Parts: sequence; C-alpha cells; structure tokens
Amino acid sequence: GDRGRVDAPRAGTGRPGRRRGYRHVLALIELHRLLPLLLRRNYSFDAGGVAAEEPVVSLVSLVGIDAAGRFLSDNVCPGPASSGDDAAGLPIESVASQLRGRPRLL
Repeated sequence: GDRGRVDAPRAGTGRPGRRRGYRHVLALIELHRLLPLLLRRNYSFDAGGVAAEEPVVSLVSLVGIDAAGRFLSDNVCPGPASSGDDAAGLPIESVASQLRGRPRLL
C-alpha cells in the first residue's frame, strides 16, 4: 500500500500533494493523552543551530493541514487547561500563538 507516502510536489508549488499515512499519529496522541506535549517546546536534541518548529506547526507539517485542522478543532478548549487536566483539551490561545508565526502555513 501507500501508507506513510507523501505524494510528489504539485507542479509549481514545491509543496507536497495530499498526505497519506501519519494520521495514526493523531490517534496515538489522543489514545496516550499526549495533547499537553503539543504546548511544550522543550526539545532535547540539537537542531544544528536551526530553530525548531513549534509542536503544532510540526504536527501540521506531518499530517497535513486538513487532518491537523480537524484534529485541532476537535481538541481545543476556550480557556486555559487546568494543570494536569489533559481531558480539557488544548487552550485555543496557545494553539493560535504557535500558528501566528506561520501565516503561510494556513
């Protein structure tokens, strides 16, 4: 099959076409209650002097804007998440602040 495959870039855009696979990442995030990790930017690896992307931006890059958009809209909450309560979801302002630096992504 074509699991994990990313289609070739569309002519003239340099961007990949419809993404396939990797959507299981979204299910794993929910299953293992990893939503709070999307709010953290404490990477423990050296990115070679290049600034690492925000976690939400990385998720969009991995699964595609459509799947990430549905996932985020299903998992955001209007206010701040209470400490230790990952069932509440992702505070919309925290998600928005990560995406503000990448308007072309949207």
